[in-house]
Amino acid sequence: MIIYHEGLDTETRETARELHERLAIPTRCVPGDLEPVVRYTPNRGIYMFLQRGRGRERGFSRIFPGVKHIPTLVYTGRDLYDRDVPFDPGTTWIYGYDEGGPNLMVVSSARLKGIDSKQPRQHLHRGVPRELYIKRMVTSAFTMLGHKIVKGGHLQEASYVNDEMGLNEPLGPHCPDPDCLMSPVIDLRAPANGHEYALIGGEKRFNAGNDDQLERLYDEWFCPTCRGAMQIGEEFYRT
Repeated sequence: MIIYHEGLDTETRETARELHERLAIPTRCVPGDLEPVVRYTPNRGIYMFLQRGRGRERGFSRIFPGVKHIPTLVYTGRDLYDRDVPFDPGTTWIYGYDEGGPNLMVVSSARLKGIDSKQPRQHLHRGVPRELYIKRMVTSAFTMLGHKIVKGGHLQEASYVNDEMGLNEPLGPHCPDPDCLMSPVIDLRAPANGHEYALIGGEKRFNAGNDDQLERLYDEWFCPTCRGAMQIGEEFYRT
C-alpha cells in the first residue's frame, strides 16, 4: 500500500506504523503535490478530481500513476467539499472519501487540527493535543480503508441529514455498532439541535462526534463483526 502526502510526514509515519501493527499491511510513503488535480469551490475551499465514482482515480493517476495498480491513501491539508450536493461552505465539507476508484482513499487534516471541525485550519498550527490530532488522522484513514476491505452483509446504508437545509447526503455502508470505527459520525462535536444527525438503517443517530467515538472505540478499533468480514486482497501488500 502507498501513502501519498503533501508534507504530512508525521501523520504518514504514524499511519504506516499502525497499518503494519494492526493489519500487517506494508506501506511506501511518497511526498507529492496535488495542485495539478484539485478544483476550487467558490470560497477557495477545495474539492478534488471529478464527480463521485468514475474519474477521480483516473485524474489522480496523472501525478501518481501507481494508483492504477496499488491501493493509495492520500493525505492532504487542503479542505475538501462534497461536489454531489449543492455547495454550502458550512455543511458540505468532508473529512475525506474512498469512492474515487478501487485503489484511492483521501483524508484531509483541515478539519482535524482544531476543536471545532466547522472551522478549517488548512495550513495553521494544531489547536488540539498532538496525540488526539494524530489519532483523528490515523483513524480517519482506517475508516476509509475499512470501506474498501470490510465486506460484511451487516453493514447498513447511512447518510448525513440536515432537515433545516433539506440535506440528505449519502455516506455509504456503515456499521450499526456505535463503538466500531465503521459507525457513522457526522461532526467532531455534533450540535444537539434536533435537525442534524446521522441516519443508519432508518435509525436517527445523535452523537458527540468524532472525539466521542474515539473514546468509546474497541481496542482493535473495528468491532468483531467487521474484523471477521475483512477481505484484504493481495494488492494491499504491494508497495
